[in-house]
Order: sequence, then structure tokens, then C-alpha cells
Amino acid sequence: MKSIWALCLLTLLAPLSSMAKSYDDSWYVGAGFSAVQINDLCRGVPGSICDNSSLGLSLRGGWYVNRYFAIEGVIDGASSFTSPAARAANLNGKTSVGMIGVGGVGFIPLGPKVSLLGGASIAYAQASTKLYADGTATRDCHYYYSDWYDDWEYYCEHHYDDDYESGGSGVLGAQVGVEIQPTRHVRLRAHAQRYFSVDGGLSFGQRRDVDVMGVAVLFAF
Repeated sequence: MKSIWALCLLTLLAPLSSMAKSYDDSWYVGAGFSAVQINDLCRGVPGSICDNSSLGLSLRGGWYVNRYFAIEGVIDGASSFTSPAARAANLNGKTSVGMIGVGGVGFIPLGPKVSLLGGASIAYAQASTKLYADGTATRDCHYYYSDWYDDWEYYCEHHYDDDYESGGSGVLGAQVGVEIQPTRHVRLRAHAQRYFSVDGGLSFGQRRDVDVMGVAVLFAF
């Protein structure tokens, strides 16, 4: 009788053991879509000249050290934001934002195939705005937010190099989410990530948090 109970117990534990091994010491890569938002970019600005949200792409890869921890690198990017700094008299332009980082991700198993996750990272972030004037000629416009006038101030120079980029900045990031493992080599992940105090240069006017909410498919090998 005892041998029968032992056999039943082994039968129940076998899938869990196999699932745990599938996480241990395995590499993974993946990609997905995301919704990206620049916090407070449009505060006090009419929606017709500002858009602080955009669809983006996310690439990530890393190493599952074990069932409970992974080291992960990530690239997040989005374009087609409309910053107030890119919309002035006779001007039209779009802002792009990109982040590349590395960090650690911890997992809390809710079952053999579902885990909650949370992590922290360090990243490099950069924003750029391309401006167009009169449909042909371009202007290099320098924008700043004046606390004294509580409004955007700017001056422009005509030339053909119309791409302005910030100097970039190192930032901290944090994420939470859930990961599902439908097969041994496939993971489905939904996550929300924040990059804190991103320096967007003239495009942002000041440092702002950038939120990324997305879904991704990961392949382990």
C-alpha cells in the first residue's frame, strides 16, 4: 500500500520537477508590443498640440538562473509622441524615446506554470525630436520651459539638420508583471515598467517618468 502512495506522489511531483528544471540555467529571448506614456508631458497643454502616449516595441533577453531569479536585458522604444516643444508657429515634429537597460527579475510561483514577477534595472534613456518647417526647409529650434512666464520659450535657426537629440541619461527602472509557461520553451509575459526621471532634453522640458505597459513572447533554450 505504501508503495502505491509513493508512486502516486512521484507521479504528481514529476511535472513540477520537469517545469522547475525548464527554468534552471536556461537562456531566453523575446519581443513584444507595448503602450508607452511620458508622464505629465501634456499637463496644462491643449491636446491638439501634445500627445504623450504611443505604441512601441520591446526586445528582451536573459538568463534564468533558477526558478526564482533571472538576469535580463531589455530595449524599449516608441515614436510619434508630440511634444509641445515640437509644435510652435510654422513647425511640426515628432518625438521618439528609447531605453536600453539590464537588471534582475525575481519570480514568485503561483503554480507550476504561472508566476508573479518583479524587478529593478539600470538603463540609458534618450529622446530625440525631428522638426519640420514650411514642409521643406528645417529649423534647429531650442526650447526651454520658463518658470517665470509659466510657458514654453524658444528660438530657431534655419538649416537642414533637423534632428535634435538629448544628451541622454542614466536612469533607474522597476517592473512588475505575470509570466505564464504554456510549453517547456515558451513563456508569455505581461508587464508594467517605469523608467524614473528620464532626461528628454528640450523634447521633455524637464526630467519625466516614462511608463511602459506591454506583452511579450519569450523563447527559452
